[in-house]
Amino acid sequence: MKQIHLSELNVSSFSLFNYQWCLIGVAKNKVNAMTASWGSIGTLWNRPIATIYVRPSRYTHQLLESDSHFTLSFFSQQHRPVLNYLGSISGRERDKLKECGIPYHIDKGALYFDDAELIIKCKKIMTQPLDEKKIDEDIKRKMYPNGDIHTMIIGEVEEVWIKEK
Repeated sequence: MKQIHLSELNVSSFSLFNYQWCLIGVAKNKVNAMTASWGSIGTLWNRPIATIYVRPSRYTHQLLESDSHFTLSFFSQQHRPVLNYLGSISGRERDKLKECGIPYHIDKGALYFDDAELIIKCKKIMTQPLDEKKIDEDIKRKMYPNGDIHTMIIGEVEEVWIKEK
């Protein structure tokens, strides 16, 4: 992996989250990751940011509450089976990263996946549960029939890493 300046990153937020998917990684108290396909990158408060959405029922949500940093790791299509697995199994009671054999390392308290195409390291700067009363009724009916409404987590981008070709 090669670290690049944020200005060198030339990607579409829509493509990243819709087609590549990503793993949200945490490493402070326990190493864990979950698959995510909802998020964005952009600018807020004159800072480069990444926004992710995590349901409160997810184990990663609990870990994110106590961690000051998280990583977003994006993968090529060949890794889709591993990402499907990581999105369907909870790390609450098992070591799903070890079980699936995905190589990773921890550096300065952050989780980095060795096979990722792109890694964005973020410092958490805001956490806000989405307000059920302010969600469009059609969306609420389709996306939240059982509640468990996402929490929005905004992180300031601190590092960007890309896979060397």
